[in-house]
Amino acid sequence: MKIWAKLITNNDLIKDLIYESSLPISFDNYNLWVSEICNKFDIPTPVIVPYHYKNFVYYYNSVFKADDFIQSLDYDQLRIEDCKE
Repeated sequence: MKIWAKLITNNDLIKDLIYESSLPISFDNYNLWVSEICNKFDIPTPVIVPYHYKNFVYYYNSVFKADDFIQSLDYDQLRIEDCKE
């Protein structure tokens, strides 16, 4: 699984990275991936609800807005996308 993670402000890409994992897709693994991506960006981890996971599974992306974070986020959103090979 390859995931393209992006930090966006005012519709501009500020930072991005490619995250790779060999784990199969599941809700628990999704939570782990998002947490590890946030650690790499040095940002807080958002509150993850089944809606985010379902969007990732069915539409191959999830968007976490600043309101999805308990702590303040210096960006408008964190977007993750499945990089289909």
